[in-house]
Amino acid sequence: MASNNDYQPLQHYLKNVYSRLHVDEAVDGVVATEAYKKNVGDLINKLTTNIKYKDRRLYVTLASAALRNELSYKRQSLTEKINEAIGRPLVSDIIFR
Repeated sequence: MASNNDYQPLQHYLKNVYSRLHVDEAVDGVVATEAYKKNVGDLINKLTTNIKYKDRRLYVTLASAALRNELSYKRQSLTEKINEAIGRPLVSDIIFR
């Protein structure tokens, strides 16, 4: 009979499966994108036209130059909020376009 120490959380096994299938970056992209959407709210989501994740960076295209400028000032705090929501340092920077 196995002891409690022999069991790993499901997340541990999923990470191994994602790595073997070479989809871990794609999964990270979905997680990062969803965390961004939850942290910026409805209005900014409506003005966000595209989000891409690559090499630990979120590339966010916005429909408003004024909003792009405003969010550029809040880049660091938004990055911290996203990583906090994810539970690990997944996003190193956000590039607003």
